[in-house]
Order: sequence, then C-alpha cells, then structure tokens
Amino acid sequence: ARVVGGSSGGSAAAVASGVAIAAVGSDTGGSVRLPAAYAGLVGLKPSYGRLSRWGLVPYCSSLDCPGFLTRTVADAAAMLHATQGIDPLDATTIVADPRLERLLISMGMDVDDSNRDTVYLKSKPGFPLWGWRVGIPQEYNVAELSEEVRVAWSSAAAACEALGATVVPVSLPHTGPALAAYYVLAPAESSSNLARYD
Repeated sequence: ARVVGGSSGGSAAAVASGVAIAAVGSDTGGSVRLPAAYAGLVGLKPSYGRLSRWGLVPYCSSLDCPGFLTRTVADAAAMLHATQGIDPLDATTIVADPRLERLLISMGMDVDDSNRDTVYLKSKPGFPLWGWRVGIPQEYNVAELSEEVRVAWSSAAAACEALGATVVPVSLPHTGPALAAYYVLAPAESSSNLARYD
C-alpha cells in the first residue's frame, strides 16, 4: 500500500494524482518534505521568513513555514517566486530574493524582470548550474542509509556536476543536537499556541 503521510499528505495526494499542478502545505519538522518524498514529488520548505505565515494555524511558531509540493523543481521555484516577500501581517517576513528570479531565467522560464541584463549565474548553454557550489552534508551519510538511497544521492551529485556545478563536502555539526532541540521546542510552543483551542 502507498501512503503520503504527514500533515500535508492531502497536498501531496492532490499533486501526485494530477488533480493539482502545485499545492501548499505547512512544514515544521518535515510535513511538506516527507509527503513529497513518499509520493515522488518535490517538497520545498523555504528559509524561515521567505514566505508569510499569516493564515497558518501555529504549531511551533519558531519553526513553522509554508511550503510547496510540485512535480518539478522549476514549478517549486516558480511558486516561491510568486509568493515570497514582505507581508505586513507577518513581522518575520523578509524582502524577496532577486536571485530566485535570475535562477528562473537561467532555467529558461519567462519571468517579468526589468533587470534581465543582470546575470546571477555564470551559466552556459547546457550547463544551467555553471558557477554553483553544491554542498553535501557529511553528517547525513549515516550508517542506516539504505544502499538505494546512497545510489540516488551519488546519482544526484553526479547530475549536478554534469550540469556544471562544483560538488563539495560540507559539515553541519549541529545536525544531531538540532533534532533534540526540535523535540523540546515543538511540544513547548505547540502547547502554548494550541491552548486557545481548549
């Protein structure tokens, strides 16, 4: 049996079944990314503040973030481009990142951009990731990783290199403690945020 799991599972089911081109979900600890992975989709949790949280039912305010489920990275980038930026109803939002628009242009997407002469990527025809550095976190290469995932990981890194990127190992030393912090913050904040519904 197949499941889409997670609190954004309905969004994943809608996109995977072809009912929607893209769907919005909310992600605190994986609720967009995991259903997307289970359904073979792209799940994007943008950096905190990139999208407005206005309208979300708060679970863990310091970690909640709206995100997108799509079939392609280009669709996820287009959704982010259309929705990012300052929202006067959410004081945590930040200004839109102009590099995203330039990325979309380098992917061949038609974007209304008055600064088309500004080149963010040193891309070449056939090498849309030319000039990019892609970091592979060494802490995520854990013993429990299945061989199937290891092969997919290596294939993705090779694909990035084939498209012109430089792939480098990086270290994210706080990965272990981050999970423990999540399990302290999420229940504490959710008990406060959701108390109003009692």
